[in-house]
Amino acid sequence: MAASKEVPWKWVKFSLTLALAAISASTVYFWRRKWRDVNEKAPELELSLKALLEKCAAKRQGRIRAQQALAKILSCGHLDTSACIVGYRHAFETCMDVTHITISGIM
Repeated sequence: MAASKEVPWKWVKFSLTLALAAISASTVYFWRRKWRDVNEKAPELELSLKALLEKCAAKRQGRIRAQQALAKILSCGHLDTSACIVGYRHAFETCMDVTHITISGIM
């Protein structure tokens, strides 16, 4: 009778060991797949970031040129207000365009 009481515990221990091994194997598989997915997406994200930074730099240069043009128009002392308004509007639109692209690029 003593032998029959030990047999179920052996099967319980074996079942628990087998379940633990299966859980461990599935966890390793999951993390390897996750790591592979991250490594595949990294170059794509780097290219996207590089393109966004180049676009922002170009917009910044455009804004600087527009501000310089505005300063030149305003420093000339012309009485032609339409030139001042056009120059100001161009500088303002460039600034707004950069802000819009930066915000939409983050979100």
